[in-house]
Amino acid sequence: DSVSVGEKVSIKKSVIGKHTTIGEKVKISNSVIMDHVTIRDGCNIQGCIICTNAYIKDNASLKDCQVGDSHTITEAADLKGEALTAEQIMDFE
Repeated sequence: DSVSVGEKVSIKKSVIGKHTTIGEKVKISNSVIMDHVTIRDGCNIQGCIICTNAYIKDNASLKDCQVGDSHTITEAADLKGEALTAEQIMDFE
């Protein structure tokens, strides 16, 4: 059930799931962060839903985004109003 939070982190009006790691100098507001999520240093997350096992790399900025299960956000990404999901291989046989 542990959550790891770095220094100089601001979390406002948000829900943080179990086994989540939040780096230093991160700002999270009006968001839902599900279980087993990693948010690296310097990220800014506003109005987002971050699903289980997502990985947000350093200095990413997300506003009004939905990040799907096990999806990785690249370093220094600047995204607004996006619905992001992990690549899935579909077999139509």
